[in-house]
Amino acid sequence: MRELLALLVLCCAGATWGQAQALTRQQLLDKLQLQERQQRLEQAVQSLETALDELQTTRSLYDSGFVALQTFNTTKNSYEEARLQLEEAEILLEETTLDLLKNATRIVVRDARKYKSKDGKSMVDITLENASDVRDALVVDPSLTEQDLQALLRVENIFVSLRAGPIVGEPYETRISALDVGEQRTLTFRLLRDEDGVSIVLSYLDVEDERIPVILRKGGQQELPSINSAQFSQTGELQQTVRFDLTLERLSDEERSFGLAVIGLPRRIIHSFVDNSA
Repeated sequence: MRELLALLVLCCAGATWGQAQALTRQQLLDKLQLQERQQRLEQAVQSLETALDELQTTRSLYDSGFVALQTFNTTKNSYEEARLQLEEAEILLEETTLDLLKNATRIVVRDARKYKSKDGKSMVDITLENASDVRDALVVDPSLTEQDLQALLRVENIFVSLRAGPIVGEPYETRISALDVGEQRTLTFRLLRDEDGVSIVLSYLDVEDERIPVILRKGGQQELPSINSAQFSQTGELQQTVRFDLTLERLSDEERSFGLAVIGLPRRIIHSFVDNSA
């Protein structure tokens, strides 16, 4: 029984990680908290061993008639209390470890950009990265190898959608099967209505509907501005001026100069461009 209990003790792996790289203040606090939980578990194991020895001794004395039943029951209750305290210490250490690993796991937005596709649709590219902190994971267990860390911090089944009130991106939800540490993935959505800002909604692991508000940058695949008009055609009498309204749009943060020209008009028709916003 004592050998089995000894297996429950979690020992610190030493100062190898602390020597290799200085810890941040938060990492030091996390490490101290984890050590406190480990010490509590070790103490609970020792208490249970002591209680077990006392119970076995008292049972032998009770069977031989040297102690009363009340004494035996008191010793038995002390053993049960020590066993429950060990279970609580195990659960607390496990919860602390999982919380620290959860804090080490991060999915971040690296870029959010909208642009016009070649067929004139408003599109959005969202770039996500697994920015999990390896140092935070090493606080939990400094003996982890690089391969262990990659497997531990790999995030699977990440669900992504765009919202501005209701869902405004198509597809309504998309799934990333897995992201390794440091890996980036770009997702493309079509905007169902024009928005300058959206909330990127993420669900992964035990994170549900994490909302990251972003202002969409302008730019992408579009090099030339798109030219649109609400008028399919325009008619007019000879010797009269006819107005044909155009709207130019180019979604990009980069400034460029462009020239406009009309092709295919008869030479006797004089034309000019007027900027109403000037």
